[in-house]
Amino acid sequence: MAKGRDRPKKEPKRKAKEKAPKLPPMASTYEPPASVEVIKPRRKERTPSDDE
Repeated sequence: MAKGRDRPKKEPKRKAKEKAPKLPPMASTYEPPASVEVIKPRRKERTPSDDE
């Protein structure tokens, strides 16, 4: 376990994870409601179209 922490490869990976969650939360905070509403109705219309 100590070897993995000493490795420099874990440091860069940790920095990318901290930056990724910081950006998505902002755009995913007020975007999910609109994205979910548009995806739900679109899926219902696609299902009947595929059946026909």
